[in-house]
Amino acid sequence: MVIQLRLFSAASLQSSLRTTLNGRTFTAVYLVVFWELIDAYQNRSITHSGRVIMVLRAYFFLERWRTFIDVAGYDRFRYFLSPQCADILRMIIQGYLSLLIVYRDYLPGNNMPLLPWALSSEP
Repeated sequence: MVIQLRLFSAASLQSSLRTTLNGRTFTAVYLVVFWELIDAYQNRSITHSGRVIMVLRAYFFLERWRTFIDVAGYDRFRYFLSPQCADILRMIIQGYLSLLIVYRDYLPGNNMPLLPWALSSEP
């Protein structure tokens, strides 16, 4: 089950939604929010405003989760993402928003559409 929860797939989402009654509501929410973050970069049929909403949802979820753990007095190293994972997620979030702003405001005479899936290092 632990390995399955690390995958952003339909099977893992379906499994965690089935076990929601067993106290795994957070896992389902976690998967949906961060799955959308990945989808914001890779989906070819979402508008830019839709992508921004998805990216900001992941940002606010991450920050609210961290704030809750700090305010509640829980151990961040036990109940939050690893510092490296949190930094990577922040870089992904800030990267998309920065890409959108730079592409819109600072590329003079740019007549090409912004295609975030084409700007990755994926083969």
